[in-house]
Amino acid sequence: MVNMYNIKSLLQDHTFVDGRAEMEKGGAKPREIHVEHTMASTGQTMRFRVVDSVQDFGEADWTSLVCVFTQGAAWQFKGWQWKTPEEVFQNCLGLYPKHQDEQPKESTRSWGVVPLNIERSKRHMDRATVAGMWQSIDQYIARHKPELF
Repeated sequence: MVNMYNIKSLLQDHTFVDGRAEMEKGGAKPREIHVEHTMASTGQTMRFRVVDSVQDFGEADWTSLVCVFTQGAAWQFKGWQWKTPEEVFQNCLGLYPKHQDEQPKESTRSWGVVPLNIERSKRHMDRATVAGMWQSIDQYIARHKPELF
């Protein structure tokens, strides 16, 4: 649902765009994207690095990891510093994008992830959904990684 083709429009423009449709338009898949966001708690503009793979992560990358979007599959975390999804989400905020009318995957129930409920056809609701997501990220950083502010 969320991939490197549509993540920037979601995080920066607060609009959900069908990732599959964007992928079919062609063009190379970005390896990483940078998004700036002003944090509500501090007023500070932070630059976030969004990646599709942790293959080249070093210690500093693992330390600064704030948030992970999951599709609810344990294989997604193969090669990670932490061995299980539960461990991953003990060390960063987990977001699970899904359509509003869908039930979460059973696997995600024990992971402690936050559902990101996206309406199927009401694009005017995207802004509120993304604002809530950024609020969760802001609160997570304030509580768990204040050194990043």
